[in-house]
Amino acid sequence: MSANNISVNGYNFYTVKANGRKYIIGGVPEESKDIYIAEAKDASAIVLITSNPQFCGGVGEVVKENPGIEVYATPAGLRNIKEIINRDINEKLIKDGMELDGLKFIITPGLPWVDTVSVIYGNTLYSGELFSGDENYYREHLGINRDFVISALDRLSGFEFDTICPAVGEIITDTETAFSGYRAFTKTQIPAKKLVSVIYSSRYGFTKSLAEYAKDKLCTEFEVYLSDAETADKSIVDKSDMLIIGTNTINRNAPQKVWDIVTSLDLVNKRSMPYFVFGSFGWAGDGIKLIDKTLQAMGMKQASKPVEVLFAPSDKDFEQMDKAITKLVSQKL
Repeated sequence: MSANNISVNGYNFYTVKANGRKYIIGGVPEESKDIYIAEAKDASAIVLITSNPQFCGGVGEVVKENPGIEVYATPAGLRNIKEIINRDINEKLIKDGMELDGLKFIITPGLPWVDTVSVIYGNTLYSGELFSGDENYYREHLGINRDFVISALDRLSGFEFDTICPAVGEIITDTETAFSGYRAFTKTQIPAKKLVSVIYSSRYGFTKSLAEYAKDKLCTEFEVYLSDAETADKSIVDKSDMLIIGTNTINRNAPQKVWDIVTSLDLVNKRSMPYFVFGSFGWAGDGIKLIDKTLQAMGMKQASKPVEVLFAPSDKDFEQMDKAITKLVSQKL
């Protein structure tokens, strides 16, 4: 039996040869698929650690050239990959704890996709996005599913590993430190006060002044996280009990950095989080309305109608912020 790793632009996939069969574990983005396709030409099987398209580049071409190649995945993974590559496959279902040619499959959902699988071969763990990168990678990709990460760590800690092969980043040989480090990532301080995130985008400082006003009004009774949307820590936003989001308007829309915050919200655990939207505009305030309508459509709980301010906020505008804040904090959490 033998194993090999191939790294392409920071993404890793692995080959394992066991019982005369060659398995491809993991994958790469579409733009890096050529090496994956070449390596898979003589493979017996593909193991999808996830159906996230970021790790499925080249799978369609491999299946097209070799329709008989076995594709192993969870039920959700098999369904998704057929839709992604738009062709039938020689599908093989992964069941939790299943063993095949010395490979052991552990279903570890939520890392971050629901169909993720960890593979054990000897004393090597093929971990997918778990153990990928540093704490910043964890916060960006896995922090939203903290409980799933803890569950996976608990399950996998029952095995002894001398090597961890992640989907992204360097191969790990100090496995004990890797496990303890990831457990540390999942530790969150429970604030004594309820947490309110105030996230904003401001071109001329008008929306920022409203955001800072909101923080000043709330900080005596609440833990307040104030940040420009560009640099906001999404994992903190997802831990929040309430959300206040401010946006300017560019080309009758909200800036992309505000949309990035909205679309990254944890709809599983924070679906009914109270919020309100505010912002300053010049010619049109469409961005404010679009963000508010989207949050409503996502199932968030609108505490107040948007506070829309023409250019610099006046005393009346700050009074409207006061009213919106009062309605927000009166919501049942």
